[in-house]
Amino acid sequence: MITTKTGDKGETSLLGGRRVAKDSNEIEFFGALDELIAMLAYCSHVFKRDDLESIEKELQIVFGKIASFEKDISDDFYKRLEEKISKKEEELPEIKGFVMPYGETALLHMLRALARKVERRFVSASKARFPNALKYFNRLSDYLFLVAYEEALKRDELKYF
Repeated sequence: MITTKTGDKGETSLLGGRRVAKDSNEIEFFGALDELIAMLAYCSHVFKRDDLESIEKELQIVFGKIASFEKDISDDFYKRLEEKISKKEEELPEIKGFVMPYGETALLHMLRALARKVERRFVSASKARFPNALKYFNRLSDYLFLVAYEEALKRDELKYF
């Protein structure tokens, strides 16, 4: 049943049953992460990018671990992103200024901005418990910036400020 009515007074349950206010730091983080995952799915479809789909799947794993208060994610998560970032930085031309969101690739900049929002909400909610997840969220927006830059180059939509 989707409608439980248990949240009618502004509270909701976390995994494990603890009740929290719907505007708590944890719920704000989970909501931002939910937005990011949905936007990743959409961008993966629009831009036909398997790398975004694989990040979406990784984020589902991260979401589950954090929501269930399991131990931190493996450092493999952020290290894989670091490797992807290094590879893209080697392949792509040097960035010569402030990249402006433009055209269809502005959607990828929205995705990157959502990733930064998730990182900020995560810091408020649980940074101390999950240091590897914090590193992952920090690297994620860097990677998504490079994806947006790469797509802008492909589509001749690169604009500098």
